[in-house]
This record gives sequence, C-alpha cells and structure tokens, in this order.
Amino acid sequence: MKIEQKNSTELTEVGQQTTSADHREDQKQESPPPASTERRWYATATCWLVASTVFLATLALFLGLYVGTSVFDSNDDDTTVRAPPPPPVVIPVVPSVRSEISFDTLEIEAFQSPEFDAAFRTNFTTAMSRSAGVGVNQVSILSIAAGSTKVVSTVTFSQAEQALADSFRALLESNVSAIFLADEETAAVWQAFGVNEAPVVVTTGTCPIRNLAHIGDGWCDSGAANTPECGWDGGDCCNVDVPLYDCLDPLSPSFGRSAPRGAVYPAPTNPRYSVPERPISTEDFVSTYNNFYEFGFSKSDPHRNTRAQHVQDFFAGPWTVTIDGLVENPLTLDVRDLVNNFHLEERIYRHRCVEAWSIVVPWVGFPLYKLLDLVRPLAGAKYVSFQTFLNASIAPAQGGRSFNWPYLEGLSIEEARNEMAFISVGQYQAPLPPQSGAPIRLTVPWKYGFKSAKSVVRISFVEEQPYNFWQEANAREYGFWANVNPRVDHPRWSQAEEREFISQSYGDIRRIPTQYYNGYEDLVGYLYEGMEDELGDLLYR
Repeated sequence: MKIEQKNSTELTEVGQQTTSADHREDQKQESPPPASTERRWYATATCWLVASTVFLATLALFLGLYVGTSVFDSNDDDTTVRAPPPPPVVIPVVPSVRSEISFDTLEIEAFQSPEFDAAFRTNFTTAMSRSAGVGVNQVSILSIAAGSTKVVSTVTFSQAEQALADSFRALLESNVSAIFLADEETAAVWQAFGVNEAPVVVTTGTCPIRNLAHIGDGWCDSGAANTPECGWDGGDCCNVDVPLYDCLDPLSPSFGRSAPRGAVYPAPTNPRYSVPERPISTEDFVSTYNNFYEFGFSKSDPHRNTRAQHVQDFFAGPWTVTIDGLVENPLTLDVRDLVNNFHLEERIYRHRCVEAWSIVVPWVGFPLYKLLDLVRPLAGAKYVSFQTFLNASIAPAQGGRSFNWPYLEGLSIEEARNEMAFISVGQYQAPLPPQSGAPIRLTVPWKYGFKSAKSVVRISFVEEQPYNFWQEANAREYGFWANVNPRVDHPRWSQAEEREFISQSYGDIRRIPTQYYNGYEDLVGYLYEGMEDELGDLLYR
C-alpha cells in the first residue's frame, strides 16, 4: 500500500512539472502552438488522468481496508490482497459482577504469527469502533492475559487516539464477562491465517472461586478455576512440571496436555489439606477399627467379616454406580469408568466420629464438585443423596430387621459444592479396603463420621431433603446436618473432647479438645450463616 501511495505522488509531481513548463512556453510565444506543443499538452492531460485514476483507486483501496473489506499481510513490503473476510468480529455481552479495572501495563504474550497478530489488530479495532461508535486509528495490542495470575486483564495501546482508550474503558466497565476474537460465524477470518479456533483475548468477569488464594498457588484446580475468568487457575493448570495439570488455555504451548486420569498411584498430595499438628493414624489401626454396621456392630467386625474371598470379589467389582435425579447428564457406569474422568489426589483429613473419637487419614480421591460439573445439576436440585449397596448375601446384617437398609445419607447442594467435600476411592496410596468403604465412598471431614456414606452405588440429585439412615433410626439423637460442634453435646455424652487414636498402642491414645467444624470452620462456616437461628442444635446433630 505504501508503494502505491508513492507511485501516485510521483505521477502527480510529473503532472505538476509538465503544467509549469507549458505555462512558461505560452508566455514566450503568443502565436498558435506548434504540433509539438499540442503533443506536449496531450501528454500532460494524459498524465493528469492517469494520476487521478491511480489516486482514486488508492483512496478506495485504503477506505476498503479501513472498514475491514480487505486484509493485508503485516509486512509493509507485501501488497498482496487477501480475499475479503466475513463480517467483523462480534463482542458478546454477558452480565457479570464487575471487578476493579486497571489500565496499567500487563505482561506481553506473543501471538502465533505476525499474520495472526495483524488480523487481530484489524478485527479488534473494527469491533471496538462499532461497539463504541467512535473513529479508531491503527492500534497495536501489546498484552494478552493468557496464563496471567491476575483476574482482570489490563491492556496497553500504542498509536491510539484517546477516544479508543475511552471506548475500551467504557466497554470493560459495562457488563462484559469475556471478549472473543471470533465466534462460529466469523471463524473463517482466522482460518484464513491458519488458526482453527479463536482464543479468548480479554477476560473481565469475576473469578467465581470463593478462596482466591488458590489461584496461582502452584496447584491446578480444575472446574470453575480452570477458566478464562480465573486466568486458567493463574497458570497453574498449564504447568506441566508438576504432578497434576490440565491445560485448557488455548494460548499456552501446553494447550491440550493433561496429567493421567483414573486410579493412578501414588496420587499427588494436595498441600492445602494437611493436619500438621497431629500425626497420621497408622494404616493398621484405621483398617481394623471401623463402624460399618452392615458387617457387625463391633469395631473389629468389619475387618474380620470382609476377609472371605467371595466378599473380596464382590467389592473388587464390577461395581455399578448410578447418578440420577435432577441432572442434565445422568450416568450409569462402572466405578472404574467413573473414576477415569478425574485426576486423583491425596488429602490428609481429620475424621471425627460422633462417638467422641478421632483419627487422621490420608484419603485418595477427587473433589465432589468435579462430579457435579460432570453431571450438571438442574436448578431444582437442592440436595444430594448417597445410597450404599444392598446385598444380604454379602452383608448378613442387612437381612435383619434392626434397621431400614440400605444406608442412606445426604448433603445440601451447597455443601456438595464446597471444596472440602471429597469422593474417596483410596487411602494410604492404595485402593480402599472393603471395611473402609470400597470401592467408592463420601468423605466430609467437618461433619460427624456417619455422614460419610461407604460403598456407594447411587448418587441422586433431589429437591427435597433426604431422610438419612440414622435420622430414621433415632431422630432424637441424629439429624440431617451433623456438623461437629464441641459446645453441643450428644444426648448421651459430651462432645467437648475426643480420644485421638494414632495406632494400636494404648499409649498413643490421648484426649484432645474438639474443634468447631472439626477444625475446618474457615472453609465451611459460611455455608451455615444464619441457619443456627432457625435450626438451633439440630445443625450439630
């Protein structure tokens, strides 16, 4: 384009020089011009005509480029015209809660190629112009928020009018959650440059993670954290040098790479969930001191009554899990296939039994909210129920009439979304043994232990609060919520203290104060704000 402008100028100068020469010649001779003068005048007119034609063509081409009807290579020496692209990019406007906006300089992220960069500038400029209704000069976008730990992107302009910066600021301050370079209708613009998917450019929506300290802390949080709004978990999920990663950022060189899913041991330990003030209970103790009434009422019965080969084979599977109720994506599949959807991690949790004893266990599994993301609960789903297997040939106690089997437990949908709610499939870096709830169980450490249903076969999303096993057996002593609270006693004993079990040795047993929500108040207390006024002590039974 610069070359064409230069040629136009040269032709114009030639025309101007010819006109001046003719004028001087007319002043010298008053007689009619000879034939040579006529030819010179004809040549001058011709030059004027050619120059005007070239000038108008250049102007038309320039205007066509300005409004987005032609796309040039970014190389100034290349004047090859590409095919006209589809209509300019559309910026979708999505309501969201706004965060503070800054226009400071942000780290630079390179595009895939100079051609892609040129196309981005052209289309972004056009989109901004049409959105704000202002004129736009050439713009160079210097920064893209890919892999940034900041939630709100910031952009620096060069060679831009103040009107463009003001319009961009106004757009950000409106209810915009994300700006995309192209949607399905305009994808051909980018395909012309060898780009098959249009990446997210700027994210201005609020990251929905409650604990923003998790963003960029070195641990990949999938789900809602691994999104543009959260900067792809602050870049954590694209760090392939750590054991757990899942890169969804289309601008990252690691895009599409993921750590192995499924029952892979040893599973990486999540450093957030540990109990540094207490020793981990020994595997020998945890696997032999259990409440699992399907196999007997003594603490040693579950270990002893699950050793038979036919019982071991039953828990080894196949084991079908059904996820149904008010969900978009109901599932019925083998537990192995279910687990293969998730990255496993190890978490060290306190476990507080309602009988006033406690242990510390290293569980292996995945956060319950990931299961919710998989099946997508509907708006009417207020609670989640968990049902244990029913098979009297395996668990003889289920053949009796002492209780109404199968075992049933439940959570509110908000509790199920909490980061602490965990689906365990292993302990001590190995699959769960039968007495501990193989092959899949619920683990909710801020509640009394009976809430953590074992050997689950059905998970249902329902509108009404489920009536759980112990609530039905003895509603005076047990309720739905069962949150740990040292100030609310069990009707038959105090909950102010607990016996800490570390190993089989009696010398390891000591009495320690019980903590509110079993020590997890900072992570779960918000779930119950205002509920104590309504429920009173029922919130803790």
